[in-house]
Amino acid sequence: MNVLSVQHQHIAIDCSGRLKGEAHFTTGNWQNSEQGVPYLDDAHASLICT
Repeated sequence: MNVLSVQHQHIAIDCSGRLKGEAHFTTGNWQNSEQGVPYLDDAHASLICT
């Protein structure tokens, strides 16, 4: 889960239904955690549950 700012509004819209599946990760600076979980690199916070 990523905690976003107002600058990430377009990413929130993309991930809430505009884009499907892997296409969610085509906007924004997405990285993968050590566990392989995608997270937004410039989010205020990212919570990775394993």
